[in-house]
Parts: sequence; structure tokens; C-alpha cells
Amino acid sequence: MEGTIENCYNIKNVMGQENIGGILGITSSVRTKTVNCYNTGENIKNEIIGYTTFDAVKNCYKLIDTFTAADLGDAFKDDTENINDGYPLLTWE
Repeated sequence: MEGTIENCYNIKNVMGQENIGGILGITSSVRTKTVNCYNTGENIKNEIIGYTTFDAVKNCYKLIDTFTAADLGDAFKDDTENINDGYPLLTWE
């Protein structure tokens, strides 16, 4: 599989048995990348990807990290109206 998961976020809890990630459960393709994403939902690992055989994550954040819209790039804006518990929103939201 080939592709990019880019400019997205998850704010909900994720549940499952294994390989649980906030954005992606499992990937083993060297052609798949996850870029400019964040996860504030609680899950088993509280990570971006539940399982991967390579480092495909670039500029992604999880609940325990400190980050702002500026850290994520032009696709995000600050949550000035507290719509998303203060976490960045996508610019179209």
C-alpha cells in the first residue's frame, strides 16, 4: 500500500485488543507516511500508529506532547473559541 495520511487529528478514545493507534492501527508499508497529525484520544498506547515496522511518522503529536497549530503547519489553526478543548482545528473547520 502506498499513500500519505496528512493533516488530520483524533480526539476520541480508541479501544481494541492490539495494534491500537489514534490515527492508524497497523502499517508495514515503507511507502505509507503519516504527517502533520495529532491524537488526544486515550487508547492502549496513546500513540499515532499502533504498530509499524518502520518510522513513517513525521511531525505528529500525542496527548502527552505540547503542541500548537503552528507546529502542525498551514492546514491547522488555533482553537480560539474552545470548540476542540483548545486543541488545533483544521483551517476549514
